[in-house]
Amino acid sequence: MDELSEELAHFFLVHDYKWRLDIGLVNPDADDIKRAIERACQILDDQDEYSQLEVGHLLFRKNAGVVDVFLHAGTIGEDNEDSSI
Repeated sequence: MDELSEELAHFFLVHDYKWRLDIGLVNPDADDIKRAIERACQILDDQDEYSQLEVGHLLFRKNAGVVDVFLHAGTIGEDNEDSSI
């Protein structure tokens, strides 16, 4: 999970994705993302299969007892032609 958190933190920084934390809008670091992933997994553990949860550009989906993590790039209505995503 550390590697995933670090990779996502780098992506968030490069693309200037911000989260609203207690201190205001910030680019989340790897520890912030790791805590969010852990908390999302705890929440989804208590939910039915095929439940999902979105946290600041991250979509968590419970499927067959496994939580998949997806990165939502861009916003609704925005054209995104970045082929690296």
